[in-house]
Amino acid sequence: MDDLPEDTRREIVKMSSERKHLRLVREGYDEEQILALDRDDLLDTLARHILFPPTVPSVWRKSEVPRVEWNVQRRQLWKTKM
Repeated sequence: MDDLPEDTRREIVKMSSERKHLRLVREGYDEEQILALDRDDLLDTLARHILFPPTVPSVWRKSEVPRVEWNVQRRQLWKTKM
């Protein structure tokens, strides 16, 4: 947590536990495990996530799927025109 920039550290310390839970679950962490953490562990987990984000998302967000499908279709269409 000490490696976080001061403004980010202040932001996550002020953030409610519920918002921390939601943010981590949205990023793909297991909801039951996150809900079992106390406030200090939750803060550390979020800080580690910010400092060392996963390189591959563990879950596809619904908003990203249509965009990915659209890009694939666009590439296929472009290849057929070549």
